[in-house]
Amino acid sequence: MTTRQPAHPSADDSGSDPDGGGEVLVASAGGHLTQLLALRDSLGLSKEHSLWVTYNSPQGRELAGQEPVVFGHGPSTRNARVAVRNAALAHRLFMAHRVTRVVSTGAGIAVPFLLQAAARGIDGLYVESATRSGGPSLSGRILERVPGVLCAAQWSWGRRGWWQVASVFDGLESQPAAGQHREENGRPPPPAGATTVVDDIGPAQFGDLIDGCDVVIGHGGLGTALTALRMGRYPILVPRRRAHGEHVDDHQQELVRALDAHQLALKREADEIAPEDLTAAAARRVTRSGPATSHAAKPDR
Repeated sequence: MTTRQPAHPSADDSGSDPDGGGEVLVASAGGHLTQLLALRDSLGLSKEHSLWVTYNSPQGRELAGQEPVVFGHGPSTRNARVAVRNAALAHRLFMAHRVTRVVSTGAGIAVPFLLQAAARGIDGLYVESATRSGGPSLSGRILERVPGVLCAAQWSWGRRGWWQVASVFDGLESQPAAGQHREENGRPPPPAGATTVVDDIGPAQFGDLIDGCDVVIGHGGLGTALTALRMGRYPILVPRRRAHGEHVDDHQQELVRALDAHQLALKREADEIAPEDLTAAAARRVTRSGPATSHAAKPDR
């Protein structure tokens, strides 16, 4: 598969829809893209006839080596200028491809693509991020008002008009570890004081780093949390805060509180992490007890 640049989609480029129709899967880089990949099977999304739209990031470039990808414009969160550019990109893509459905897990890039889809009578599905345990994001609040866009949540909100679908956390549970991870895998402990700093890495390298460690300490982003959990780690998570200028709102606190309550992570502030927290996290492992359900619940009316 080849990576397609967003500025030059051509009408004769059938790409991922050789039979004349296909799905466009839209997600910002990071946790939003991680979620859409994780939910692909439970949502019944095509693997043969789909075109991805995401950012030109290490994660996006890694995906482009496996499937057709168009790079959108970012950062798109609450950025009107970028939204206009992504709307123009959506228009060109929909003119160049026969699109049967548009599916997005956010963030801001979801809005222009799903608005363009609705204007053309194309089915649209917006799945709210699992970071939103208490209610929809700004993107969700915009799209729930758009006829033709089905909105779905991964948590039970009881919000009018929203469907509930499988969550990326379905079936995950923590339990005491059978033994020390490094001893089980035959890895010697690192020398005292050893530190490795890496930057700008893709999912494969990130997974390798997690596989070689006993404890994951991260911010409260969904991509970090979900990757650690799916690789069996019980992470210590420090949510970024709006009050510190670290994010546009406090959705990371929502997520980390929910994971802590479900015994899937330890919620801590940066200055609260203590040696006993490292011991507690290393002493637990996360497993999947069963597959995520593929059935959607009916929306509240």
